This record gives sequence, structure tokens and C-alpha cells, in this order.
Amino acid sequence: MRRERFERLQDQLAAQGVDGLVLLGSSSVAYATGAAVPGQDGDRAALFRPVAVVAKGDSAPHLYTLYGDGVPADLPEDHLHGALFPDLDDGVELFENALGNHFGADATIGIDDQTHAMLRGVQGFDWVDASAVVGAAKVRKTPDEVACIRNAQLLNELAMADTLTMLRPGVRQIDLSARFLRRVFELGACANGIDPIWQVMAPTRELGPWTLHGDLAYPTVTTDRFLREGDVIWVDAGIIWQGYASDFGRTWITSVNPVPNDRQLGQFRRWRAVVDAALERLKPGVSALELAGPPLRPTTAFVRGSSTSTSLTVSAPTAPKCRSSEPISARSSTRSSSWSRGW
Repeated sequence: MRRERFERLQDQLAAQGVDGLVLLGSSSVAYATGAAVPGQDGDRAALFRPVAVVAKGDSAPHLYTLYGDGVPADLPEDHLHGALFPDLDDGVELFENALGNHFGADATIGIDDQTHAMLRGVQGFDWVDASAVVGAAKVRKTPDEVACIRNAQLLNELAMADTLTMLRPGVRQIDLSARFLRRVFELGACANGIDPIWQVMAPTRELGPWTLHGDLAYPTVTTDRFLREGDVIWVDAGIIWQGYASDFGRTWITSVNPVPNDRQLGQFRRWRAVVDAALERLKPGVSALELAGPPLRPTTAFVRGSSTSTSLTVSAPTAPKCRSSEPISARSSTRSSSWSRGW
């Protein structure tokens, strides 16, 4: 898989007339080299970041890193180097010299992040946005990558299904986190992508947490609050398996016997109409902008009014953010978005 990803990067460098890539972002470095780094706080992660260099026509990526334990076994020894410090003014000269070993003067190089020190001190290269190359390589997945994404999603969903069995009045949000995290690692997850979210939603926006911009507050901090009968909670979790991430989203009702009311069912139908309109349009060659545009034809949903049901035309750009009020066991699909970060 690492070889196939590197070949796709090489194909895009040739197709777009770029001489190489200098990658500082953790996901891009992992994609290009397969390198892993330990979990650490943001400031330390930025200072001791790994750097990947991909030169057009080379047989393998070059990796500059402090973390020998995270280096793939198949990386050639002459392509592994000590750390660079592109965030520091006194590290720019070393950084510039390293690039000079891979690229000639005036080379066109794709870069995914330029630090202040780089902007002040690195000269002699024609920098372009690396996303055109990296994005084009990432967007098409091999069968192996799709299998990894599916497995990451499966682990996430299995752990969530287990967590749902304990949801009832009197359970705390942190109890749900403990169950989910224990189970997902028992199933073989490599890392937790985000802190699990169990946000209790107010019946109306006016009764919810105050925000400066007036929109819904999300996410709110998970605490040791006890969940009560009828609490509607927004659930969100992300895990990583072998460098591939998954995401899980649901709306659950806190109850021994969760049953959505008419208003919640109406919200679910509006949400389902938007999803169905997007799925109707989804096919190879369709852009994300087209998916977010007006539906191919008006989509009619029914929302319960004060005394009668009324017809409502739902358009994707303007429909409110609604998640199903049905419990997970009654739903047929999961909102999921998985992306490649592979190492």
C-alpha cells in the first residue's frame, strides 16, 4: 500500500509538472512515507514534526524524523535522515541545505505548510500548493485502502453498538466514554481520533448553551452529569485503524424504551429527505459542490404541524442541521466519513 501511494504521488508530479513535494503536515507525511509519530501536545508536535520530501523520479520518499520507532521497515536506509526544524529561525539553514540535496535552483516544489521561519529564510525555490498533487493522489483509493477504511468504520460501529446497550437514565456521559474506549481498543483500534461526544441537546435553541455567533453549541464538554429520561444526545466518535480513520454520528434518546415523538420523527424525515437527494445525485464524476447544490427535483418531506401535516420542500443548502431521533437499532445507515492517513 505504501508503494502504491508513492507511485500515485509520482504520477501526479509528472502530470502536473511539479519537481517534488515538501510535506510538513502529519497526515501528508504519513500518506507519503508511512511514518508514525507518538501522541503529544500541540506545541511539541509542531516543533518536532517529521518532514517528508518526495522528488520526482525518485524510488522512495525521504523522511526526516526524530522517531525511529515509527519508520516503516521498507524505507531505504539512505532515505532516512535526522530531524529538521523548519519552525525555528536557527533551523532554517539546515532545512534549506537539506532541500538543496534533492532539488536544483528554481525547482517547482509543492508545499503543504510554510512556517514563518521558512517564509523569512528559505530562498531559491518556486513554491506551489501541494494539495493539487496530494489531493489528486489521495482521492482515488485502492481496494486495500477501501478495505482498511471499511474495517476502521466497522470497529467504530461495533464499539458504539456495545455502548448503546448501557444507555439509560442515571448513566453518566463519562461512563459512555469509558465503555466505548475500552471496547474499541479490545476490537483492535490503533488510536482514538477524537474524544467521544455525548452532547445533551436542548428542546429549543433558546434553551441551549449561549454562543457568541448564535448557532448551536457543538460539541460541549463531556462531564460526569447524569443523563435523564428523554434526554436527546448527539453522539460523535472517531477512531483510527492502521492509519485509516472513521467517523460515527447518531442521535440517541436516553430511555429504557426509547421512542421518538412526532416532532422528532418530523425532523428525521427532513434529514432523510436531504440525504436521499444527495444519494440520488452521487455517482462518479460528481463534485462535492454539486452534491451540496439544489436537488435534481423538489424533495417533499412531511413535518408535523400544530394540527395537520404540511408539505415542505427541502433544499440541501438551506435545510437545518437535523440528526435522526431514532435509536441506532432502528436506523439503516450511519453517517460516516472516512479518509486516508495511511502509514
